[in-house]
Amino acid sequence: MYSPQVCFFRVLDAETLDPNFFYYWLGSPWCQAQIDAFRSQTDMADYVNLRDLAQVRIDLPPIARQRRVGRLLRAIDDKIELNRRTGRTLEEMAKAIFKSWFVDFDPVRAKATGRRPIVPPELADLFPSKLVGSPIGPVPEGWEVAPLGEHVEVVRGLSYRGADLVEEGEGLPLHNLNSILERGGYNYEGIKWYAGEYKQRHLVEPGDVIVANTDLTHRLRVIGYPAIVPRAFGQDGLFSADLFRIRPAEGSPLSSLYLHHALLTPRLRAQVVGYTSGTTVNHLSIEGLRRPPFVVPPAPLVAGFDALVRPMVELAEQLVEESRTLAQLRDWLIPKLISGQVRVPFSQGSSP
Repeated sequence: MYSPQVCFFRVLDAETLDPNFFYYWLGSPWCQAQIDAFRSQTDMADYVNLRDLAQVRIDLPPIARQRRVGRLLRAIDDKIELNRRTGRTLEEMAKAIFKSWFVDFDPVRAKATGRRPIVPPELADLFPSKLVGSPIGPVPEGWEVAPLGEHVEVVRGLSYRGADLVEEGEGLPLHNLNSILERGGYNYEGIKWYAGEYKQRHLVEPGDVIVANTDLTHRLRVIGYPAIVPRAFGQDGLFSADLFRIRPAEGSPLSSLYLHHALLTPRLRAQVVGYTSGTTVNHLSIEGLRRPPFVVPPAPLVAGFDALVRPMVELAEQLVEESRTLAQLRDWLIPKLISGQVRVPFSQGSSP
């Protein structure tokens, strides 16, 4: 759609032009074709002046039809926004649980003062009732503190050629630096597709944790941050050399979910990014995911955390996939609804 950063429109008569209809018409092929024609007449391909915009013509169907079209398309976008907010809430809930259990040690502190910890009853006995000193500060009694490298396997991804990138859906999905959001999380719009050679160690599967080892932002907004590979792109995928893949080492009590959330905590992240270097482009040494010490809870408690949080992660992924489908449906509908090729049924009592 026409960028609101470039121009601002105000509907003066909502009885003639429905605001929602106009908003979606701005993204229609007919509007864009007129704007592109004006752009082609200037040396500034991304600029259209107000005089030219005033000449853009819009064919208006009856106001009742405009409103039905606008309401339908707005309802789709409202559902997409609701999914986004719900997914964000689920992510924040998972982070809050991790912080309470494994950073602030709230259940341990509660038991130390004779209070009942706010955790599922079957997990309460897994928390001790005392904190003890350690190299990283107070930790629950009996819990291990160890370097990351004792509990994770770290692998750098595939160095690929641009010539081996293919169209969407061809080859294998290639998770890359654009797949990591600033401050962590997965960016579905960053995926690439690759049809060149690779080795077994360059494969990832849903649920794996990938970590950015390169940063172009100059403020370390991406480097060291993790994301979980989603199921949306299938069972087999690849990851680029700008990423590390980390998995729990054989025999470790930890899970990928635990490692993902641990890497989001400020203390561990500060130690990880301490292994970055560079001037124009920052790079993270693999030692940044091997040397920092962190707390290792007992396996049953990690399993309990997974059982509680994994449904949240899966639901958040489902909401993203649903939103992507809805966005495709909306984009398919816009030209058909605007042109009248597809009609919105009348509701009882509405005018034609």
